[in-house]
Amino acid sequence: MRFSPDGKYIAYDFPPAENSPERDIYLLAADGTREVRLVEHPADDYLLGWMPDGRILFASDRSGTTDAWTLAVSEGKPQGAPELLKKDLGSVFSLGFTRAGSLYYGLRVGGRDVYTLPLDPQTGNVVGAPSRVAQRFIGTNTDPDWSPDGRRLVYVSDRAAPSGRIGALVLCIADLESGLQRELPLRLGYVSRPRWSPDGRSILFRANDEKGRLSFFVADVDTGRATALVRRQGLKGARWSHDGKNVFVLTTDYGDTVNKTGQASWIVARDVKTGDEKELFRVRETATTPAGDALVNDLTVSPDGRLLAFTVLRNKVKVVMIVSSEGGEPQEIFRSGSDFQIPNFAGLAWTPNGREILLVKASGMGEQELWALPAQGGKPRPLGLSMKGLRMPALHPDGRQLAFQAGALALEVGALENFLPASKASR
Repeated sequence: MRFSPDGKYIAYDFPPAENSPERDIYLLAADGTREVRLVEHPADDYLLGWMPDGRILFASDRSGTTDAWTLAVSEGKPQGAPELLKKDLGSVFSLGFTRAGSLYYGLRVGGRDVYTLPLDPQTGNVVGAPSRVAQRFIGTNTDPDWSPDGRRLVYVSDRAAPSGRIGALVLCIADLESGLQRELPLRLGYVSRPRWSPDGRSILFRANDEKGRLSFFVADVDTGRATALVRRQGLKGARWSHDGKNVFVLTTDYGDTVNKTGQASWIVARDVKTGDEKELFRVRETATTPAGDALVNDLTVSPDGRLLAFTVLRNKVKVVMIVSSEGGEPQEIFRSGSDFQIPNFAGLAWTPNGREILLVKASGMGEQELWALPAQGGKPRPLGLSMKGLRMPALHPDGRQLAFQAGALALEVGALENFLPASKASR
């Protein structure tokens, strides 16, 4: 939303219908007496701001790329048709206009994509080159997971990154045998962490619901209908049990400095039908532990469903632990030490034979490397893959392919200058 230069009007973008993923641009009188639609078009249009001469500037994908358009406005009414100002502006968001009429904006550069890579099923070593899964919306795809039959991949695709609007993130299902891809559009925010159910009929994922509450949902693969499974703050990860009757849920409470409660993380097994929960693991920050301890991440389940593996931050050192899916005493199987330094590692994934756990570690050269850790404990070994932004490793059920995301996003500041006539800019 942006006030007009004279303060009489407010321009904003909004979906014209409840189920619409695209937006139009509206004008509201500041006193609330009148509202009109300034820009009505099937494309996705979002507001960048008011120019000093009283025109609005907006971004639109109506020509196939995200371009800058202007529309003259007088007395709260649109004047004529929108005019193209600049082609291929990119994924931008407005930082505002100067008095001289220059637009400063944030620009998203780089991108993240989902890749597959062939592996030697005996050694787990890399034997080929990465191949990008999606050929559309390149640079916006993350969080892959294999279907139980190994034929399909689900991943998240961001269709409107600059705005972060509801419905911008969709679940994509790629059939790697036929080459076909389909989408499950969701009227939810911040969709992430999709995981196939053991029967291949539904997908578990994390998102914000229509009221902004953090939740894990289950979506039907055929219809796309999503049902909330669990809602609470601090939800971080979830994995299906081997039989699909339970979901293992990881939650972190980041503490309260006012009431002096420390950070805590815990894992529960939640019954999908009844909602009953059984706690399997809990760790809490205490007065004697370093700040930031008790942080659990990277939850994964063994192929036979009997064990859970995860990382825990202890004394500012990440360790890998396992615990029975029925509960019991957890065991530490790895931590970095003087004989093998891994300053940062994450992204656990169990191999199909259950003998090793993949982890991603920072290489110190701006890239991440893929390593394999013996599931019973021991020294990790490199698998021959190193890429910038390597994350979310997911192994094909037969162990012959690896899916993962790689790449990185960055923000730059740009300026659009000298596009306003001098006579108008000086007003």
